[in-house]
Amino acid sequence: MNKALVGFVALQGLLAGAASAQIATVTHEAVVLCRNELVAGGFVNHVVTIGAGDYAGFMTTPKDPMFTSPDTIVEVRSPADALIISNDDAGTDGIGGAGVGPTRGSMVRYGARTAGDYTFRVRGFSGSDAGIYGATYVRFTPGGSSDFLDEEGNDTPGTAQAMDINAGEAKLGFGSIGAGDLDYFAITVNAGDVISAFTIPLNGVGDFSAVDTRLDIRDAAGAVIITNDDAGTDGVDDAEVDPVRGSTIRYQATSSGTVYMAVRGFSGTDTGDYALTVSICPIPAPSAAALLAMGGLAITRRRR
Repeated sequence: MNKALVGFVALQGLLAGAASAQIATVTHEAVVLCRNELVAGGFVNHVVTIGAGDYAGFMTTPKDPMFTSPDTIVEVRSPADALIISNDDAGTDGIGGAGVGPTRGSMVRYGARTAGDYTFRVRGFSGSDAGIYGATYVRFTPGGSSDFLDEEGNDTPGTAQAMDINAGEAKLGFGSIGAGDLDYFAITVNAGDVISAFTIPLNGVGDFSAVDTRLDIRDAAGAVIITNDDAGTDGVDDAEVDPVRGSTIRYQATSSGTVYMAVRGFSGTDTGDYALTVSICPIPAPSAAALLAMGGLAITRRRR
């Protein structure tokens, strides 16, 4: 977790509403909440402060059972609690050496031109959807700090750039794709660990049209295990924007070792800059008490 993080607040309630809380704005923050509970007919509000000109991204990872339930919808809501955008199913999921489906997690990207307290609201696709899910969130100022940078020369599994990330952490990185380029990142995991990741194209503030990325999980020989092209819903100000060019994946390791993640262009001619957010959650996930012990985090539940 970014040490500069002041708070990432999850508030659970019924569709009638939930309280909100404010957190301070920093240059960037990347957070994973490995265990959140969605109750039938309810929702969970994740409230954050986003600065003018900032990018933000948020994805869910269903875990009850893995990648299957709950079937989530993620909304971006304005400081006045107005719905801006929402997303149902986004990304590609894999376990071990193969992809799995159907996809039930969600992902949104948002470019804010007005600073304020925004809400990522997680609810079920139906009133009966309930269970445990993970949430991965990032917010950053273009040109600001990050946790890692793409280092050229990382074009093969053998020369993959090591990503220093532990279970229970999320990290933000910036990278650039050249013509025909692949950026490999090597991630050390334990059996059962769950990786959640997404890209945000960096064509301009609130412009998610380029670079058009693909995001892969590959084996040590470079063979693709799962891949994703376009996934999620993008928004700027108070409206949805197209086309979607960012990517989203979820992957559970079945053995301890190295997982290879690769970022590339959709075609050999796609070039440009991207942000990559990666989180890891252990299995079993931390208890609610363990989550409360993490720096800058508060969880409040409201029930019927």
